[in-house]
Amino acid sequence: MESGSKVVVPYQVGWFNTVLAALLPYIIWMPYQAYLSLNDGGWRDFVKQMTFGSASWGSKAPSVSPLMNQPRLQEEKQNEKQNEKALVKAARGATWEPLSHNLERYSVHGTDPPSSRRLVLMYAWLTSKRHHVRKYASLFTELGMDVVTVKITGMDLMQPTSGTQVVAQQVMDFLATNTQYTRVLVFGFSVGAYGFSEAAKMINEIPEYNNIRQRLVGHIWDSPVDLPNMPIGVATTVTANEKIQRYVTSCVDWFLRTRHDVATRHYLAAANYFYLCPVDGPGLYMYSSCDPLSPVDGNDSIVRKWVELGYDVTTKVFKDTPHCANFSKYPSEYRRLILQFLEKVNLLQ
Repeated sequence: MESGSKVVVPYQVGWFNTVLAALLPYIIWMPYQAYLSLNDGGWRDFVKQMTFGSASWGSKAPSVSPLMNQPRLQEEKQNEKQNEKALVKAARGATWEPLSHNLERYSVHGTDPPSSRRLVLMYAWLTSKRHHVRKYASLFTELGMDVVTVKITGMDLMQPTSGTQVVAQQVMDFLATNTQYTRVLVFGFSVGAYGFSEAAKMINEIPEYNNIRQRLVGHIWDSPVDLPNMPIGVATTVTANEKIQRYVTSCVDWFLRTRHDVATRHYLAAANYFYLCPVDGPGLYMYSSCDPLSPVDGNDSIVRKWVELGYDVTTKVFKDTPHCANFSKYPSEYRRLILQFLEKVNLLQ
């Protein structure tokens, strides 16, 4: 890995460790998913998620810490309903439709010609919920642009061949079928950088998808997570307890070394496409000055590599913001950066 702080080195393991590593995604995500599903009354979704994975069936996406107390959980549910109403009003004119469990589309009846429409391909972060993502989607729908949101779950992440790569295939099939989207902007948060990198790999390696790259006019990244930070990213998702976080971090690091052939090699291959810049058009790269999941040094290294390769990249480091919270803390500046970038890639009408 060219930009990471450490290298994942595989090692030989016996059958017991192989079996244990195969079960680790369930061990990590099952209690978390069970907590969320039980609070939402979603036993059926929980069983499908643990048995088949979200790319094939439905699941409730993880969104809050399992240590969150019950009153706060009820308050969040009430706030979610209020936010849904507010965001529907903010995104007026947009029609929402599910394309699969992992893909959703917000369609706008704007002024674009039917054969040449604008699309934002938005990769959400791991714990996002619909009302979180819709807040960002409304930035574009109010400008007359369609938005397709892409979401991967923890199980998708740790089982790439049956999870993230299946989602990437869905994205590629959608873009190959919907050729009316001639100008596509990629917008990724956190683990979405890996999610789109799997799609970029398909664009470059599968001939029928090669022409999709020409339709990608630019890319925006908000707090992308690189492979070396995946263990701590998973740990902070499933628990707020620092002792348990250290344990989960060690387990995921061991998983990456033990499951090299069936998991880690896919992460490395996708990461290399990200390091070499997955989109030819201009880029906007945003991150925080104090985000352990998306550290400054790692992001600076990736940006330098892109600039050395001749790509046009604009960077913005936000001061003292938590992971994927730049828009929440600096809404005016964030919106200004987005509008300036849209003008730069000729997506403003």
